[in-house]
Amino acid sequence: MIITLGDNVDNESECKYADKLKQLFKNKNILWAKGNHDKDCIYHLTSQKYYYQDLNGAGWRIVMLDENIDTDSNELDWLKNNALKTDKSVLMVEHVPFFDLGEDEYSTPDQDSNAEIKEDLLPQYINVENVIAQSGNVKYVFFGHFHDRLWDKVLDGTHYYILPSVSTQEYNGFYLRLKIGPNGSSSFF
Repeated sequence: MIITLGDNVDNESECKYADKLKQLFKNKNILWAKGNHDKDCIYHLTSQKYYYQDLNGAGWRIVMLDENIDTDSNELDWLKNNALKTDKSVLMVEHVPFFDLGEDEYSTPDQDSNAEIKEDLLPQYINVENVIAQSGNVKYVFFGHFHDRLWDKVLDGTHYYILPSVSTQEYNGFYLRLKIGPNGSSSFF
């Protein structure tokens, strides 16, 4: 399975490239996140703004959120009352990060305390993070958006990652492989 983190095209005038991506990966199981550059091109790749997929037999649910979760909308209610109402381990994808990174271009989880990470949480996402923490089953949240950042923090037991674009010069070809197994087991390789 391949999961994108958004910005699948550079701008809305390039929807033909979204069609090419879909054709290129037609025989692969791909979950497409919507990025702020994708605009309506995302609908060339998927028909849903936010959705989840259960991995049968693996004990995992993958939750794909809209490019920038609207915390005053049905999406937050859907996240709390549907997507995270599961006994499975959850991996979430949201394009725009919940955190103010400042000049923090690269970081690892051991650099900041839980309290320090909470200070970087943007006010509009406090409710979202509370829903994630209260669910107790979200193991990972992956973000895109910042094309040249590699960021990894743990907050309330959930690993938050901001991954760089595969096409930037500094991180050209960068991707992350996560092996997920039964009963919520996982490992990077």
